[in-house]
Amino acid sequence: LGSGILEAVIQNAAESEVYGLDLELDWLLADGLTFSFRGTWLDSEVTAWDSADPEESAARIGNELPGTPELTLFGALDWQQPIGDQLLQARLWANYADQAFRDIENTPALLSDDYTTVNARVGLLFADRWTVYLFSQNLFDEEYVTSRRILVGMLGEYYGPPRTYGLGLRY
Repeated sequence: LGSGILEAVIQNAAESEVYGLDLELDWLLADGLTFSFRGTWLDSEVTAWDSADPEESAARIGNELPGTPELTLFGALDWQQPIGDQLLQARLWANYADQAFRDIENTPALLSDDYTTVNARVGLLFADRWTVYLFSQNLFDEEYVTSRRILVGMLGEYYGPPRTYGLGLRY
């Protein structure tokens, strides 16, 4: 007799195919102002599954790989301005991730939504060696799911970090 507790089992697909396209762009808009863009498009598919159960194999072949959003985007504006012997630096950037299945079965209840986070940092560089900066991660306090699982018959969700502020020192 079992304990009634379900276990999470990690398995590898026998074969899969992943096709994609990456795009990177850095553009100097003006002296001290740069725009950066990164984009990735992915198409993933399980093409073979090793199992003694033919129904299990048939249910997984053709599915998307878990945790592979079709589209991810990154954009940033970087600005810097000399102030005496120091350099004032500011950065505003955003990350976007498309929805993604969180299990190999591509269960609709485990499909995480797309999300966008915006981050900011402003700092002062001293003697080309150390920087004091203020930062904010997830500036607009986006609530987003990074993982979903069904364990013991219940849906569990893991969220990305909330808005965070801080002061940093880098040497």
